[in-house]
Amino acid sequence: MLVLLYKPPKDDKKSIEQRWPGVATLVKRILTIENVSPAEWQQMFWFVYQMSDVFQIVMWHEPHGSFQIKESLKEMIAEYIEQVKQVTILHVI
Repeated sequence: MLVLLYKPPKDDKKSIEQRWPGVATLVKRILTIENVSPAEWQQMFWFVYQMSDVFQIVMWHEPHGSFQIKESLKEMIAEYIEQVKQVTILHVI
């Protein structure tokens, strides 16, 4: 049985710049294997679903929109790798 825990607002017309910080936080938590509630998962998938349209608009109207998302993800992953390196070095020494 599917239970929807996240109820999206009826008039959710936020831009990618307004949405990304919340999603970025969730992506970081997933990347660092922190607990993510079922409601947060649903919220993220709702964002991705809406982003299919928003992303096309960003790609069309803002030539650097996809670049901004890609760079943000690269930074998050690089930070995570650096944190893992530091933890590994501490445990090896």
